[in-house]
Amino acid sequence: PLLLALQENYYLGSDRMFFREMPKLSFQPLGLSGLGGRLAAELRGKNPSGVGKLLERASKKIQETTHERSQAEWLCGEICTTVNNVMSSDGGLALCHHWENTPLLRREQVLRWLMMLQTELKAQLEQYASGKQELIEKAKQYVQDNIDKRIMLQDVADYVCISPGYLSALFKKMYNQDFVDYINHVKMERACELIREGRYRIYEISDMLSFENAYYFSQVFKKHIGMTPTGYQKKIRGP
Repeated sequence: PLLLALQENYYLGSDRMFFREMPKLSFQPLGLSGLGGRLAAELRGKNPSGVGKLLERASKKIQETTHERSQAEWLCGEICTTVNNVMSSDGGLALCHHWENTPLLRREQVLRWLMMLQTELKAQLEQYASGKQELIEKAKQYVQDNIDKRIMLQDVADYVCISPGYLSALFKKMYNQDFVDYINHVKMERACELIREGRYRIYEISDMLSFENAYYFSQVFKKHIGMTPTGYQKKIRGP
């Protein structure tokens, strides 16, 4: 029908509204089936880079493919539903307004909408990551401030108001290190400082750092420093 042909040409960017001037269109599929599922996975993983790549791919397909407007409408609807479902369930803002609230009569409007959504999602995901980084820094500071005490994972988790399992998983994801190993590493750095001061015996340093006994302290020291406390002491003193 003439009206449909006019609408499709107008959507794709043609301003020639006379039938004899309209180019004959050969529509192609966008080839973006499954994008909603992949987008949901990247959103749940709080990965702004992954989200950006998917939306950029969608924009590229919209830009380069001669497609029917209904395909773009379907795509924008799926993206909206995915974003709102994931972000709202994770306590974020349902920032993706439904595509029906935005006029998408032309391809350039779809592209502008996708760009705006990408910018908003990036800002929210980076804010989320920033909040998690702040939480981990608070946990690390607790370790620094209580280095002379026996620090349990539960103690730190209680301090930052999250579960021990979540704290451990979050720290592992950010630093590829177990949080308990981090605690011991900080303690060993302090042990090295105390050994260099030369005022304390090894068993005294073990007590000062709240280890159960000097033997266990020596095991942990060797694991993190690469030698026993006695060996480190001899190395500091020299021949």
